Amino acid sequence: MSLVRKLKPDRSIIGALVPFSMLPIFGITSLIFGYRAGLFVVSILIGLFGLFYLYMFFRTWNAYVLVITADCAFLVLMLALVYINPITANGRFTPNPFDRIEFGLAYFTGLFFFGFLLIFLTLTRQPDSFRQQIEARPKGSWVVVDEVQRLPSLLNEVHALIAERGRAYRFALSGSSARTLKRMDVNLLAGRAVNRQFFPLTGAELHYDFDPDRILRFGLLPQIHAEPDYALDALEAYVANYIREEIQQEAMVRNLESFSRFLEVAALMNGQIANVSGLARDAAVARPTVQGYFTALVDTLIGIWLPAWRRRAKVKEVASPKFYLFDPGVARALAGRLREPLDGSERGFLLETWILHELRAAMAMQETGGELCYWRTPSGSEVDFVWTRGSHAVGVEVKAAATWRREYGTALKALIAQRSLQGGYGVYLGTAELKDATLRILPLKRFLKDLASGRVLVTGPGG
Repeated sequence: MSLVRKLKPDRSIIGALVPFSMLPIFGITSLIFGYRAGLFVVSILIGLFGLFYLYMFFRTWNAYVLVITADCAFLVLMLALVYINPITANGRFTPNPFDRIEFGLAYFTGLFFFGFLLIFLTLTRQPDSFRQQIEARPKGSWVVVDEVQRLPSLLNEVHALIAERGRAYRFALSGSSARTLKRMDVNLLAGRAVNRQFFPLTGAELHYDFDPDRILRFGLLPQIHAEPDYALDALEAYVANYIREEIQQEAMVRNLESFSRFLEVAALMNGQIANVSGLARDAAVARPTVQGYFTALVDTLIGIWLPAWRRRAKVKEVASPKFYLFDPGVARALAGRLREPLDGSERGFLLETWILHELRAAMAMQETGGELCYWRTPSGSEVDFVWTRGSHAVGVEVKAAATWRREYGTALKALIAQRSLQGGYGVYLGTAELKDATLRILPLKRFLKDLASGRVLVTGPGG
């Protein structure tokens, strides 16, 4: 009791910092169990601190202790609000679990992280502070700038630091769109930066422990798998608060109603040959406007054009590209089908969307180079994906069926017989590995394992 009564005001002020000392606890708990668990644990601990200091206030009537108690109550309230409505570090209610990963990396490895809020709250008022803060760091430090397109003038500072200091600092600049930078004709660090692309989760990152139907329904965004109970809410928030708002800004959309109609029709056409005129008619939007919308989706990495493969043969081939959204769950959300059960008519396109994502991720992570295309003739012969590099080409046919039929691989086998392809794979939802003439027919998980291990994007099966 005497210890409580002897509490000094200066020690009470120091005590106000105690709640903030829980950052390591929050970081460790969030990385292991998710940020909601981290918020819950820290809220409980801060609440206990608050009760303790409230007890001390009634024993000592020390005003400083009352301030600490109020601070704790305020922090608990704020944490409760964030727990109910998860706000990410970029200031939006978006399903972006990378924010807690960024926090963990910054805290536990010493990264110097410039997030969206820091850029806008600090650097817009004091641009010089960017260089000053970096130069205060030890040589060899990593400097991470997220959403760099929000403040393009930082690119000039990065350029100057690289020119003046060489390899003294290492920069990682991330963003969700290069469209703004291209439109403003800013410094893109040509010759001084290496481009890398982030993707949703892959089968390898999930350790091949997944339910294919669930991924076809909800996709591969990290938040969906970190918190599966909130998959519907997270996807709907992503579509409503990120895609519609961000892309509207990027495309400088004036008619929001027409843009919303375009997004829904484009999602329903996911994985199909893009008929811009037909889509413009269905969405009741002018053709040039629709072309601009497509460009905005591609520039913001939401959409992908898959070009037609022209093999310079006598057979007439379709030349129009296909359009895919980057994730099957996002495609269903934009189409308004997120709360509906999987339909047989959409399973094939959704599985193609998934395999396209896995192929693109493998090309990026394995640095294979080359190009992804599809092949189709006017008569209907088609190969879903063709990877080409130089004179080599590998085909992949995808079927959302539990049984593989020989006719599925007819086009692939014909191209291999003509030596247009050096290898071919069939991917299906069955469980047995099969051999269909020159084709390897693999169950989905086996194909993903072979793809991740570098055995697919080569000159031929096993080659």
